[in-house]
Amino acid sequence: MIIRPYRRRKSFGIMHCPIARHSKNGTMWEEENRAMTTIDDIQDLFRLLAANPEYREEMRRYVLTEELLNLPARFNRFEERFDSFVEEQRRINGETRQNIGELRQNIGELRQDIGELRQDVSQIKGGYARDRTISRGPLIAIRMGFKYVRTLTVSDLAFMVQDADTSGIASREIDSFIDADLVMETTDQDGQTVYIAVEISYTANRQDTRRAVRNAELLSRFTGQPARPAIASVRNDPEIADRIASGEVHWHAIRERDLEPT
Repeated sequence: MIIRPYRRRKSFGIMHCPIARHSKNGTMWEEENRAMTTIDDIQDLFRLLAANPEYREEMRRYVLTEELLNLPARFNRFEERFDSFVEEQRRINGETRQNIGELRQNIGELRQDIGELRQDVSQIKGGYARDRTISRGPLIAIRMGFKYVRTLTVSDLAFMVQDADTSGIASREIDSFIDADLVMETTDQDGQTVYIAVEISYTANRQDTRRAVRNAELLSRFTGQPARPAIASVRNDPEIADRIASGEVHWHAIRERDLEPT
């Protein structure tokens, strides 16, 4: 096929020339006359390309560069690789989420372990402070303005409860009273007996002050004698500052150096 442009009224035409065909019996030429197609504007060209895929393909090869012609195939390869990447990323994201979940669980367990460790250390400090302070009981009595007489033992407190009227008092309160950190018998300037109930802790809090006040009240109830609550600690929680400032509870400050091994 030969395409030959020509000018006519500012247009060009495409001439279709004879086409040779080969028959089974030998070579035979047939002339196929076709009408000439005239292109007057761009729309005619578009229609011609739409009607003839082979023209459209040749036009594409002529107009587009090699890179643009290969772009669809390259894009298909990119799409395949991108789909593979997305799938791999989803797998990685799933593993990451699982690892984050395990990490959070480990952090939670670590926080719990640290909390338990702090509690254990606090108990150790409190136990050591208690042992050292009990031996300094007379000093607490003197600083409170009383004369030390003796320190009541667990047996003394148990016998006191046994002979007293404990109606209306919960059994757990009785047990806590018998396990008081320090109970001393003292006398005031007039020689009257005054009991002192001391709760000892490295850091005193509301629970310590509550026990000290309760033990003092039970001492007065069981003995008929006045009793004073006190706490002994290195430091105090801010929540008990008002009770100490008002004089409701006496605070015996334990110095850090008093806890150093001798």
